[in-house]
Amino acid sequence: MLYLVIPCYNEEAVLPETTRRMTDKLNAMRAAGLIGEKSRILYVDDGSKDRTWELVSQFNRENPWVEGVKLSHNRGHQHALLCGLMSALPRCDAAISMDADLQDDIDALDQFVKKFQEGCDVVYGVRNKRDTDTWFKRTTAEGFYKVMQLLGVDVVFNHADYRLMSKRALEALSDSAHAEGHPLRLIGLTLYHKNWLEAAYPGRFHFAEARDGFDYLYDIHRLADLPGKKLHAKRNHIHRLDEACPGWTWAPLTPEDVAPCLAMDAAWHQAALARETVRGLSSLDDEHNALVLALEHFQTLGLEGIVLRWQGEILGFTLGAPLTETIFDVHFERARGEVQGAYPAVNRSFAQYVRQRHLQVRYLDREDDMGLPGLRKAKLSYYPDYLQVNYCAVETRAPR
Repeated sequence: MLYLVIPCYNEEAVLPETTRRMTDKLNAMRAAGLIGEKSRILYVDDGSKDRTWELVSQFNRENPWVEGVKLSHNRGHQHALLCGLMSALPRCDAAISMDADLQDDIDALDQFVKKFQEGCDVVYGVRNKRDTDTWFKRTTAEGFYKVMQLLGVDVVFNHADYRLMSKRALEALSDSAHAEGHPLRLIGLTLYHKNWLEAAYPGRFHFAEARDGFDYLYDIHRLADLPGKKLHAKRNHIHRLDEACPGWTWAPLTPEDVAPCLAMDAAWHQAALARETVRGLSSLDDEHNALVLALEHFQTLGLEGIVLRWQGEILGFTLGAPLTETIFDVHFERARGEVQGAYPAVNRSFAQYVRQRHLQVRYLDREDDMGLPGLRKAKLSYYPDYLQVNYCAVETRAPR
């Protein structure tokens, strides 16, 4: 049984044609004996604002091939994709993920299934040309794969989301973990993922809240304006920066800012290493290396940021990117710790930047605190509006 998992966001213009073509394709594959009659097209509506879900519901009533999952609000393409795959896996032998606009060759589906029948658990669909893409999409897509290779990721060039995965994939992860002498551990799970694992593999995992991995979400307007008594201390810190560095400014990150930001981070990194215990050295090095690559390729990676300056000298900078339509994620933040008020100013200024450039964003996600007491205290001092609870799952019994 095959499931075609298709995330959708405002796809009302293409869904009728996509459904027609995919229905014809599944009918042909069924007639050829490649798939069973319980195979399905699974649309995942990622909080669309148009008629996408209305159409999915209509197709579900009229077309036996079509099923749908609706997310409560826009969570982002990859989250919707994962949600669809996790919804499909308990009911299928294999799932194929693809885009709603059918930019990939659907005639390759036959080869996907044949490779699966030959014993492949993961099959990639690789584009051999991008002639139909715009120049911007083609350039940024190719740049993405090149940067991933620079980051050390063994990535398949031009495969995007067009792939088949078997139900055996999770079992393979478990087998690998046990071969290394320790149980399978899954981290960063949302409540949805936790509930799915419990339903799909009852009694298989022990779950616990991973407090060190909770994400801190803040109302964008509160961080940009710092209103009220609770945030009075933050405003005072920024006033002290005003006194010490009169006329300081912030501006959007540009390619010309990369070199001085790298120099500042190098100094910050060396100072942090001098304070850190041996246990934390590897983590600091990993973060530094990631930040260097992120800065050097921020445009290709779709990152945005700001830089704080006073008299030409950098006081701090921030890098982030949209996580969903309404949530903007803060990936990196640096400031000169000896300059009082620099960190609160970076924080507030980036919130102001995001509010100006992304009118639909409601929250800044300042990620987790990694269990570091100082970082936790700093994040809590801004009174988060929402803590995203994450879970850790540890396998309590070996696979069959």
